[in-house]
Amino acid sequence: MAVSLVVNEVLWYIQHYFDKFTRSDLSSVLISFYTIDELTAAKRLLFGVADSVDADYLPAYVERKGPNKVRAIVDDLLGLYALLDVNKICLPQYVVLDPQRVPAFSPANNESVGAVSALTSLVHELKDQVAALSEKLEAVCGGRSASHLPRTGDAATDDGNARDVVDGLHGTVADPMSDSRNSFADKAALLKGAIEPFKPQPPPAPRLGKRKSNDKVKAIPRYLVCFVGRLHIDTTDDDLRNYLAEAGIKDASCRKLEDKNGVFRTAAFRVSCSAEYRDLFYNESTWPEGAELRDWVFRRRDGATRQ
Repeated sequence: MAVSLVVNEVLWYIQHYFDKFTRSDLSSVLISFYTIDELTAAKRLLFGVADSVDADYLPAYVERKGPNKVRAIVDDLLGLYALLDVNKICLPQYVVLDPQRVPAFSPANNESVGAVSALTSLVHELKDQVAALSEKLEAVCGGRSASHLPRTGDAATDDGNARDVVDGLHGTVADPMSDSRNSFADKAALLKGAIEPFKPQPPPAPRLGKRKSNDKVKAIPRYLVCFVGRLHIDTTDDDLRNYLAEAGIKDASCRKLEDKNGVFRTAAFRVSCSAEYRDLFYNESTWPEGAELRDWVFRRRDGATRQ
């Protein structure tokens, strides 16, 4: 019996790699490389094969919608292929017509592929949101101002409008697979940088003069000053000064702030020391666990902040 040949790059890739890599890795590659139209066409082809099989355990075709549409389509594809494979249903031999529509990478590097997959899903989600927004605007405006907005159908026929809007929302984020010159490492780094929290750093150290002073011109040493709060209400100036001396800050000056209104439930201090202890002063491990530290803000009598 002759084996039928069907041209479809998506299904060829699934057929070729299904027993070589995990389902999660295959899903990441499909989402990050193929367009939604290619994935939808492959899903219809595979469900067409399922319709020709008289079996109750095979699912019916469902049109996916919503923000996770692309991932849902890929899950349907891989889920149906797994059912057909485990029940030894005879499938066509899928072949490739355009080699450029076959990923040049394997799912083995799942870390980079996963990062690109996340970016791609985000772009597809933004496109769906833009299309839904333009439909709502068209309904509100009665078609008066919708001529310059991308429609839902344009996502399949003219991707340019949706891509322009998405690029405008995301700055430089476009379709992650549209430019093969960008490496997966670059995209992974971009995604990693987007989710890493900002960590405040101490202000840069000023440059200091080195020439020897004389009797008329002398430099006054700059002191580091901060606010320390949420200490026990019974903490005294000497207690905190001795604590910092044990940590290495030998000349710390500690002044407990006065509770003029009688509402303090914890103690707060103004702490200063010479600049030579800068590293210890800005090191969180120098201070008591749970204490709140802030830069001391100097203000003039008129309320303005002094530089």
